[in-house]
Amino acid sequence: MDLHLTLSPTQLSFCLSESRYVWIIGSEREGKTFSAVASFFAHQQRCIPYLPKDSKGNVLPMRAAIVRDTHTNLQRITIPSITRDFSDIFTFKDDYHKMLGPGMDIDLFGMDNIASANRIQGQQYDMIWIEEPAPVLHTGNAGISHEIFLICARR
Repeated sequence: MDLHLTLSPTQLSFCLSESRYVWIIGSEREGKTFSAVASFFAHQQRCIPYLPKDSKGNVLPMRAAIVRDTHTNLQRITIPSITRDFSDIFTFKDDYHKMLGPGMDIDLFGMDNIASANRIQGQQYDMIWIEEPAPVLHTGNAGISHEIFLICARR
């Protein structure tokens, strides 16, 4: 897929970073979600030589996850932001618990307590995007707990 995205210097630096942990900080409507989706494509291109292949030698989809404080906030805020800019690229399945794109299989998780982290245990992901990890009180976002962050970091 040949995707042409216009990114600011900060967004481009975020997307092209090869650091293990990368974050982008900005106010509302500054393009953080757009940048995170763009980073999926950049990371996928870096991973192609390392992604597993099926019995015919075809590269299997990159496995990724998006983690947010609640699944409701994923559906209410994050998914509409993604579909606004990438509606022709991604489809959503299983009551918005799965996002499929070209060569991408992305799990969507709401994790508002440590018990919810059991769903990610044992998974092998090429990338995990933690959406709105810090609380944003006026939107009802509780943020991600430190324990959930560490579990995601280990995956």
